[in-house]
Amino acid sequence: PGIDYPNEQKDRALAQHLVSLYTVDGGAAVRANGRAVPSDRMLSVETLTQYISFARRHVHPVLSDAAAQDLQTVYLELRQMGNSRHSITATPRQLESLIRLSEAHARMRFSAVVERMDVAEAVRLLRVALHQAALDPTTGTIDMDKLITGRSAADRANVETLAREVENFFVAQRANAVPFYKLLGQLSGGRPKPVSADELREALAQLEEDNVIVMEGAQVVKR
Repeated sequence: PGIDYPNEQKDRALAQHLVSLYTVDGGAAVRANGRAVPSDRMLSVETLTQYISFARRHVHPVLSDAAAQDLQTVYLELRQMGNSRHSITATPRQLESLIRLSEAHARMRFSAVVERMDVAEAVRLLRVALHQAALDPTTGTIDMDKLITGRSAADRANVETLAREVENFFVAQRANAVPFYKLLGQLSGGRPKPVSADELREALAQLEEDNVIVMEGAQVVKR
């Protein structure tokens, strides 16, 4: 009785009701930040288009000294997110994005000057984007590596660790060649989570790039 089974008719009715809470209903109101906003205070699409067009053509804001200082401070904070040896740090591209967002917010206000409030909103937007695109679920922190390369610093470190284990295996076994899946089994032994074939391939690709091993079919051959 407590299970929410799909029912198209009921689901459609519920969806329509929920959506109606956030859209114009008979010219009454919409909701913004949880508050009802009278529809006569809303901009039409035509007016909004003209507003944006005018702002683009006629408003060209410049940074105030305080806004520029805030941008520098935020950029240094982003750089500190990637200050470890195995991590990729923020680049000037992120700073340029913050500047453009700040200018856009000032332009929206028809302001000739980018103020600190504009930078604050740009930073808020960036942090939301970073949280969505660069959150490492294993650590709960923002990972600049994941944002820039699509891979977290933890993943990169794991590959490097596995590559070192492959090197140690060849030394310990005094072997010059080993079948791929035999190596996979050896490395997975004793681990709480077995090494996946993809993880091993990635580590071997790194070793091959470093001229440590070479792949000959299904054989891993030490150089």
